[in-house]
Amino acid sequence: MFPGPRFFVLAQILGILAALQNSVPSNEAPKRPASLTLSNYHPSGCFPVAREKLASMPAALFISIVKVINQERTPFEVLVFLVPSGKKMHSPEQKILVGNFSLYPPDHPAGFLLSTSKALRELKSSSQFPNDGSLQLLVEIRRTDETKEWTPVELTVTAPEWRSEAHQESPQSRKP
Repeated sequence: MFPGPRFFVLAQILGILAALQNSVPSNEAPKRPASLTLSNYHPSGCFPVAREKLASMPAALFISIVKVINQERTPFEVLVFLVPSGKKMHSPEQKILVGNFSLYPPDHPAGFLLSTSKALRELKSSSQFPNDGSLQLLVEIRRTDETKEWTPVELTVTAPEWRSEAHQESPQSRKP
């Protein structure tokens, strides 16, 4: 026995209502993505940064690469910048380098602790950045040898952790 046409109409109405409810803006702060997937086709992505978080002058930023697909072991580097929010492209003047690193071997996940002191000093003295608190952390991958073509590379970066002390251990290294 198949449901009648009323069932299908009701299901469509409920679907439309659910979509409308999800599209209504709320007063909640935007949620930061739990992770970014970067690849040779999509080499950059951003995490929002709360200006209040930077006001406490965190000493370090922990970046964790939790998944890597790089069958041909193409060497690449990961660069992390502070950039103004709301722009798709950023000029070099609009990027403040927090740090960079490479995976070794280039197909193994790892975590990296980056010192933030130089980047935060530069941010304080820069006129390129808005004072309204709209910043992002740009994570970008680049081939180590720019003369060679990309091979398929994909990596997953979890949301960064701002830390007050540069020597804190990573959550992955803690033993229960």
